Formats: sequence, structure tokens, C-alpha cells
Amino acid sequence: MSKYKVGEEVSLVDISTTEILALQITGDKSGSLKPLPEKLNDLPPVEADSLPDRQIEMSGMGHMVTLNGRKFDLERIDFTVEQGKKEVWDIAMPNTSMMMVDMPHPFHVHGVQFRILSRNGSPPEAYESGWKDTFLVSPGEVVKIEIEFSQPGIFMMHCHILEHEDNGMMGQILVK
Repeated sequence: MSKYKVGEEVSLVDISTTEILALQITGDKSGSLKPLPEKLNDLPPVEADSLPDRQIEMSGMGHMVTLNGRKFDLERIDFTVEQGKKEVWDIAMPNTSMMMVDMPHPFHVHGVQFRILSRNGSPPEAYESGWKDTFLVSPGEVVKIEIEFSQPGIFMMHCHILEHEDNGMMGQILVK
């Protein structure tokens, strides 16, 4: 913004030139900005062991989708977890048959953030090492996460592709 004069207005527009954000230049702030810290967030060490407490398999596409081989049922709790207890989950997507197209699925859990521990046994890339609520699982991949629910209740887990979610690639978690 240093190239603009006090009183000028700068607009952020989208591709159709619709204004998204308007900024008014109000004064010279050079030298008053604090530098960014070397580290933005301290993550606690991973406490969970490497054996999974849960295994979740996402499969199919279109209307032929399932989570752990089953379609969503509002009357069913897929599993129960203990509030405040850290668990390790393996989220997998097997290679599909010739009838199905290999398609990645974004896995999402409501009401909680978690950490990716590994992808196919390898540590996560730097961009995946922070808190997450959604991540992509590719065909043939196993993603290991550490998760802990701090609140009791019923929470959803599902593929974050709306068509897949609507067609039953969802499950319910009861936290006690």
C-alpha cells in the first residue's frame, strides 16, 4: 500500500470487476509494523501411539458411495468415542475396481480439529502439519490422524463432496 497516497481508495475486485473489498489509505504507517514471528503456533507433541483406534474406508463415486461399506443412516451411530481421549484413526481409500473411477475424497469431521500424523507411513508435508478439519484422501492412500473430541454430542464425518455426502458417504460419531 506504500505506493498509494493518503486519501486514495484501493479496491479488490473479482474477475467480473465486482468490488469485494474497498480500502481507504489513511496515513503513513511505514516502520510501525511489527515483524512476523518465526513461529505462528506451537503444536503440542503427538501423544498417540501408531496403532489405529479406528479404521475408516471411503469408497465409490456418484450414488455408489459408502463409508466403511455402509450408506448413512440417521438412526445409526457408527462408533462411540470418549470425550477428551486422543485417538488415532486410519482414513483409507482402497484402489477401486475397473467399474469405478479412482477419485480422491476430501474427508471432513464436524466439531473438531485434528492433526495428520502420516500419509502412507510418511510424515505429512509442512502444509499439512497444523490443525485440520478436512483433508484429501487419494486412491490407494491411508492417512493417519490424531483426533480428540472436547465436547460431548453427536458429530458427523463425511466426504466433503456434496454429491457424495448427499448419497450416503457419511457417518455419525457419539462422544460421551
